[in-house]
Amino acid sequence: MSEGIGGGICQVSSTLFNAVDRAGLLIVKRYSHSRHVPYVLPGRDATVSWGGPDFAFRNPYNQPILIRAFASGGRMFISIYSSEVIDYRPRAVPGTSKRLPEEISIETGSPKRN
Repeated sequence: MSEGIGGGICQVSSTLFNAVDRAGLLIVKRYSHSRHVPYVLPGRDATVSWGGPDFAFRNPYNQPILIRAFASGGRMFISIYSSEVIDYRPRAVPGTSKRLPEEISIETGSPKRN
């Protein structure tokens, strides 16, 4: 690990990964973060970094796809559309809690009290 500029791009790649996975597209390359991220469940993230880990997928269908993305209020939404002739069943992709994770004190290792 190293300190650097970040924040936001992995939320986009993780949201895209979950949308792609649900749509039945083929995951070609995906790497998880070394630690838990708060915006998706463990194992449902996709880390990306310039010159480092990347996320790649392929459309196995004989029809094109459309990816629509929208961000607002710290949340990311991605939808994938295609032709009605594609016969697929969406995969069940677990969601994440809307509750913020509990903050832990570095000194005591226990929950912080306000």
